[in-house]
Amino acid sequence: MSHFKSLLVALAVCAAGALTKYAIRNMRPALYRSGALRVDCMSLATHTDARRWLELLGLRPEKTLDNWGKAGESFVLYSWTRNGQNGRNFHV
Repeated sequence: MSHFKSLLVALAVCAAGALTKYAIRNMRPALYRSGALRVDCMSLATHTDARRWLELLGLRPEKTLDNWGKAGESFVLYSWTRNGQNGRNFHV
C-alpha cells in the first residue's frame, strides 16, 4: 500500500474513533434527556462493520427483515429502548 493510501486509512480509523466517542459521550445522553422512548436503526445484514459499530454504540439486534431491500437484500433492525426491553437501557 502506498504511503498516501496508508495515511488515508489511518485518517479514516481516527475519524471513526472520534465519531464513536462523540456518539457515546453526547448523543446517547441527549437522546435520554430528550425523552426518547426508542431509537431504531437498520443495517444491511451483510455489512458486518456497520452492525458491529451499532452494537458498540449499545443498540441490539431486534429482527431480521428478509427480502427488505430493493434487490431482495436482508436487513437487521437494531434498537435501543428507554426501559431496556431489548436488554440494554441507553441511559448512560
